[in-house]
Amino acid sequence: MGNGSYTATVTTGVRDASGNSLASDYSWSFRIGAAPACTGDCNGDGRVRSNEVTVMINIINGKAQLTSCPAADANGDGRVRSNEVTIAINNINRGCSAAAGN
Repeated sequence: MGNGSYTATVTTGVRDASGNSLASDYSWSFRIGAAPACTGDCNGDGRVRSNEVTVMINIINGKAQLTSCPAADANGDGRVRSNEVTIAINNINRGCSAAAGN
């Protein structure tokens, strides 16, 4: 595995010692390596655009996976929250830079 965001899934095919399977698949996301340079910069071009913020909102609403925009997860907890969307919107307005407080 290289640096980046990943999603792991345990499926209902997994059974405990008694033979019981999970009721539903269980997934979680995690990151290896440094946090993205610019929160919301899904395509890594150094800028955040409104369509990338839309992807972040879709991740929050369960309509997209975090792997579609690893830069959405500013704090690396495997989730996208509204405060991270706010950071991305601010990055649209002020641009992405080390001084921007991403």
